[in-house]
Amino acid sequence: MFFVLSLPTFEDESSQDTDFVHGSGLAAGVLVSSALPAAALGAFGGQVANLVGRRRTLLAVASLFALAPLAMAAAPSFLFLLAARFLCGLSIGVSSVLTNLYITEVSPAVCRGRLGGWAPFIGTSGILVSYIVSSALQPFPCQAWRWQFGLAVLPALLQLLLSRQLPETPRWLLAQSRKEEARQSLQQLFPKAAPSCVDEELSRLEVDLGHTAEVAAISSWNLCSTEHRASTLVGVAINVLQQVSGINVFIYFAPQILEDAGFGRYSMVSTVLVSLIQLTATAVLIQFIDRVGRRPLALIGLAGMMAGLLPLGPFYIVDITCNIYRML
Repeated sequence: MFFVLSLPTFEDESSQDTDFVHGSGLAAGVLVSSALPAAALGAFGGQVANLVGRRRTLLAVASLFALAPLAMAAAPSFLFLLAARFLCGLSIGVSSVLTNLYITEVSPAVCRGRLGGWAPFIGTSGILVSYIVSSALQPFPCQAWRWQFGLAVLPALLQLLLSRQLPETPRWLLAQSRKEEARQSLQQLFPKAAPSCVDEELSRLEVDLGHTAEVAAISSWNLCSTEHRASTLVGVAINVLQQVSGINVFIYFAPQILEDAGFGRYSMVSTVLVSLIQLTATAVLIQFIDRVGRRPLALIGLAGMMAGLLPLGPFYIVDITCNIYRML
């Protein structure tokens, strides 16, 4: 997020640096989008985690997260910056899969939704912090984009430090026939649990792994069979349409969008307010997801996205410059 918010100062300063392409919308677009194919590639990182373990993969990703901001901040040329951005995207892709996988494998079913909700909450908090820090750096345009890149190493180092304290998931250890280590992992995750409860959970995981092996033996093509085709299409469509709605575009370019809408120098402050609303909504989601269920909350979220996006379309089609329009 620090990367995207640094684009305005990057465009201004890189236009005066012969080692970079002239600051332009095209250059900014290439830099932002370069992380996307890398993230798509990193999404297959779950296969690596199956081979070497969740913990080791998390540590490797955290190391990449710490390396990428430093490389971007010290980039001597546009191509070097592009490569560092690609590395960052790779880390994002692996992390997006592995974080949810780890939470799912170490959390009890009764609170799995709430614990899983903390991942987007922390992500939203990070976006908010990046907005605030970028606002603070706005009065210092000289090399500000390098500072914005470099400051991202601080949360990355914290992530690396905390990841070292994580145990390997009991489920993965059992899959590797390391039952005693799986028991120790459960004891570390639930230090107040009685030994009998730990053994009971271990037995449940063994049974669950047996069911998982049976499911894994079924070809993925069965999802496209007549029996499962409708459910598969709905599941894929929900995820695709969520991205096509453009929410990530607004998150990435909110300051520029709000500035074009007439907020001027208050665009970054307005962006912080929008991020606060997003953070509040995520906090509410965490409290209700295990009680209300996933489907009702998903429907409410989709309805809210429609209600917010429908009025935005005419704003970009009709060219109205009055103050009332700008306030809307």
